[in-house]
Amino acid sequence: MKIIKTIKRALHFDSTLYSEIEEKNEYNIQAILVVVLASIFPAVAIQGFDVFGIIISFIYELLSCIFWIGIIVVMAIKVLDIRIVPINFARCIGIALFPLLLMILVLIPYIGIYLAIIGIILSILSVFKVVQELLEIEFSLALVLAMIGAIPFILVNFYLIYQK
Repeated sequence: MKIIKTIKRALHFDSTLYSEIEEKNEYNIQAILVVVLASIFPAVAIQGFDVFGIIISFIYELLSCIFWIGIIVVMAIKVLDIRIVPINFARCIGIALFPLLLMILVLIPYIGIYLAIIGIILSILSVFKVVQELLEIEFSLALVLAMIGAIPFILVNFYLIYQK
């Protein structure tokens, strides 16, 4: 499957991957799939067999991922006045969220929450890499953009985990 190959390239920090993703529309489905899976995995892990809870959690997770992408795109365009094609940049960030797939590990007793936190941290670092590489901005500014986008995602996840 192409998505597995893309994730492997992202794991190995392939320097050509994100510029390739930015240029090619064929990565749209892969980016959407990563975001959807990154939203459904924690929903299932957090809610267990509660179907209604899974649906509600999935919606919260999906909206927080979309919000994460949206914040970065809007800040790059409006605040930093950087010329980007929003859909191309959003596609790159969508693929960069692949470490969120580790959120399924919340199912593991005792250490699952820590593994999920590692997944969130790796996602922030992955998004940071994309922001710095594609926007060609300085280190600290790219880190701030990645972190600001992550805040709603982190808040939603901790709310869902601890409201159980």
